[in-house]
Amino acid sequence: MAAAPAHPNASQLSSVEVERGLVLTVRDGVFTQMMVTLTGGVFLIDFALGLGASNLAVGVIAAIPALANLLQLPAVALVESIRRRRAIVVILSVPARALFFLIALLPFLPASMSGLGVSLLIAALALLYGVASISHCAWNSWMRDLVPTDRLGGLFARRMMLAAAISAVLAPIAGGYVEWFRAAWPAAAAYTYVPLFIAGGLAGLIGVWILAITPEPPMAVADDEATSTGFIARTMAPLRDANFRRVTLFLLAWNGAANLAAPFFAVYMLRRIGLEVGLVTLLTATFQLANLAAFGPWGRIADRHASRSVLDVAVPGFICAIPGFILASMFETPAACFAVLLVLHVALGLAHAGVALTGTTLVLKLAPPGQATAYVAVVSLIANLAGGLAPIAGGWLADRLAAVAVPLGDMPGKDGTYALGGWDILFLTAFALGLLAIVAERGIREAGAIGGGQSAVAFIRELAADAGRGLARLFGRHERQEKPG
Repeated sequence: MAAAPAHPNASQLSSVEVERGLVLTVRDGVFTQMMVTLTGGVFLIDFALGLGASNLAVGVIAAIPALANLLQLPAVALVESIRRRRAIVVILSVPARALFFLIALLPFLPASMSGLGVSLLIAALALLYGVASISHCAWNSWMRDLVPTDRLGGLFARRMMLAAAISAVLAPIAGGYVEWFRAAWPAAAAYTYVPLFIAGGLAGLIGVWILAITPEPPMAVADDEATSTGFIARTMAPLRDANFRRVTLFLLAWNGAANLAAPFFAVYMLRRIGLEVGLVTLLTATFQLANLAAFGPWGRIADRHASRSVLDVAVPGFICAIPGFILASMFETPAACFAVLLVLHVALGLAHAGVALTGTTLVLKLAPPGQATAYVAVVSLIANLAGGLAPIAGGWLADRLAAVAVPLGDMPGKDGTYALGGWDILFLTAFALGLLAIVAERGIREAGAIGGGQSAVAFIRELAADAGRGLARLFGRHERQEKPG
């Protein structure tokens, strides 16, 4: 096979360029998270419900990002043939993120065309995330060559920490805006989300501009053995790697369990428990603040030991929190119910930070040099197939079980008899699948990994150390301000 074409900037990046690239990568994460916060999560779900979406439609919307990642396999061929990853990312991301401006116009459709509005929303999101998936394939490869291996954990932790901080602040503000708009102009409530989606689209385009000025190193060339094989053989390489098969099995079970339940947390709180959008966004902010607190400790543990050490604690923590939503709905007192939900969102935030951070870096660390594009794409392809089908199955199951009620008898804090409904059965099913993910994760091999108990203790110590440093800075600053002269 002929040698790969040289990158236009054939020389390696200088240390200054690398550092500049790392800073810009973090800044892009901030603006991208602003876009995701304003156009996704509870806001997107409530927007879809306002257009008349069913539970199945909500499941389809939640499944789109994962199913769109199925395009990453053909995207590998595009990246390896063009070998200009920044150009691919920028050219594809501009029109994709601009679609949010069109989505913002859907509430202006006549009431008689409400069904069309849901269909157009699904079609626009499918196009948006499909294009974004191809772009993300190029971005993964770009980051694999830009970020030094020993700084992957810390860099992604910092990027996610800043993104979580932005979301934790922005989500309650946007939620307060939603409640204010609906109270001030109840007749125009259908147009509540128009400004949010426009603002989200603008933030996304700023993120693309940052990416456009981020340095790109030459694309690494695979070793002789890898380049001597065909494209199909290279993209199937992870399936011949025993350890990557274990990673794939874990991601299948994890994405299936998490996406069977998590997309419906907001629907459950809005419909089953009856919370207002403002309270749900407050809980979302709590989740993000827990993310913010956990990214630093998890990143240091991953760099010091291994990504697997983090997963040993984070995966069981997330899975075991899922049935907690059922517990929250059993309380008749709103304060008690909200307190349980608050604890759950803290636990979910701490755990999710660990999985989100190390799930990516684990794959990047285990991928051989020069083959990251194919390894990441194939593993993502298989895992996202499960992650995409799960919410569709969840929405379908929730619709079919809508009238189901399994009485459990008298429950503390609940007047009368409590009965498990369709949502409850859905969450218990996700919990059972999550137990398989916990077992599968324990089979992954990574050098330097420590036991789950040691990881938990290390996480608590790191979390306490961060809190101590924060308090020390706070009181130190206060003492300096109070000191006379």
